[in-house]
Amino acid sequence: MDGQLLPMHTTLENVSTCQNKAPYKINSPVTRWFMALVALVTILRLIIASAVPLGGDEAYYWLWSKHLSLGYYDHPPLISLLIYLFGLAGGDAIVFVRMASVLLASLAAWTTFILAERVTGSLRTAFIAGLLTMACPIFAAKALEISPDSPLVAFSMLYVFTAYMAIFENRRIYWLWMGVWFGLAILTKLTAFLLPVSLAAFLITSPGHRGFLK
Repeated sequence: MDGQLLPMHTTLENVSTCQNKAPYKINSPVTRWFMALVALVTILRLIIASAVPLGGDEAYYWLWSKHLSLGYYDHPPLISLLIYLFGLAGGDAIVFVRMASVLLASLAAWTTFILAERVTGSLRTAFIAGLLTMACPIFAAKALEISPDSPLVAFSMLYVFTAYMAIFENRRIYWLWMGVWFGLAILTKLTAFLLPVSLAAFLITSPGHRGFLK
């Protein structure tokens, strides 16, 4: 029980169930519907992304990909590397310049779905959470342009998910994954330093979880 926060409605009889959740079932109808929705939205975004000319900032990041470096005046190097890697497959076609943002936005929505299911135990709630993520205007807009924001959101969501698994479900391997996602996030945008700061603040202020700081 140490280091675990159980829902208020949890009783002694179902403590073991909360500590050992069943493996995630990808074959449920709700999950399949959400996967289909994510795939459809991804395809539509790629079509739109291929039809709209690059904006000024996007062209700026594209130029970075032609001159790879360990860092730039505005941001760390990952956004330029993502454009470069997708450019190896599709050259300078606009859709490939923006593809990283489109795909990572879909990954963020999928991660939200899985996290919501783990937290609430409800696939219906998870579906709504994932749907709201994709429907959020600023999220949807950023998914259509190449910028550090979509990668930052995706890696931040993965960081939050792995933090939940490490702390609330006591899966130690996820502490390592937290480091991976934080590393990718900080290589995308320096504001990602708030991720471990926020986690530390939670652990400090939550009496039941301070043991993780030892």
